Amino acid sequence: MLLQKTFTENCITKKVKKNRGEMAKYFIANNHVPIVSSEMFKKVQREMARRRGKRQTSDKGITSLGKYSGKFALSELLVCGECGSPYKRVTWVKNGVSRKVWRCLSRVEHGKKFCTQSPALDGTKLHAAICRGLTRLLENKEDVLEMIISNLSCVMTGEDDVLESDTMENQIRYLRQQVDDNVQHLNSTEGDKSKYIDVIRQLNDKIAILQEQLEAKREKIAANPRLKAEIDEIRETLTNTELCFSQYDDIMIRRLVGLIRVMKDKSIVIYLKGGLSVTEVVE
Repeated sequence: MLLQKTFTENCITKKVKKNRGEMAKYFIANNHVPIVSSEMFKKVQREMARRRGKRQTSDKGITSLGKYSGKFALSELLVCGECGSPYKRVTWVKNGVSRKVWRCLSRVEHGKKFCTQSPALDGTKLHAAICRGLTRLLENKEDVLEMIISNLSCVMTGEDDVLESDTMENQIRYLRQQVDDNVQHLNSTEGDKSKYIDVIRQLNDKIAILQEQLEAKREKIAANPRLKAEIDEIRETLTNTELCFSQYDDIMIRRLVGLIRVMKDKSIVIYLKGGLSVTEVVE
């Protein structure tokens, strides 16, 4: 809330003027309980900006801007592996029976002029293939989570800070295991214990140095709000949500999948946010 944006010029004329520096302005933060949290507000603003910035995909468009459609998640994710055009959901009718299929947009608008081998995919079979692929890819959820966060962070920042921090964490875990092993040897031996004490001291010194470097990397990552928000959303989805891909879910697909490429042999390559991929055949 910004106070004193206007002021009364004098008590005689009662004229109200816009405050352009004549008087002090007062900004009050957290004055009342918000309708939505600050994090949710920022997330919505980022999503609105992303939707406004969509580029034209169809050659029949009038302007260079595209139109966002939230009806189907695959409208933004499914692309042709041959020409790179997005896939579009269309209805085929034959003998009075209608089918919902996904078709390359270039093939729909121009026939085989630019895209000759892109397959049409039945909607139900496509959903089943996506569920099978995600089930295989996310069998080891914890390992996949760390890989997604590391890869995604590296791509978004253009730096190797997150990958380096992940390597440091692995090194610290390895060194701590070595410390535990040497402590066991120290307690079990009846001979000279000084060599084990020296090794433990050296390992602890290395751990302390890596901890300082790791904290510096984490602070640098936390300073990037867009990166932190994206990582937090993926972490929440993979840790707090009971992942079950027995049924297709548009919301879960939007949260986890970055791109799905359709190949000419009716297989699809599913890319998670962060770069991990899996190939599945649409039967």
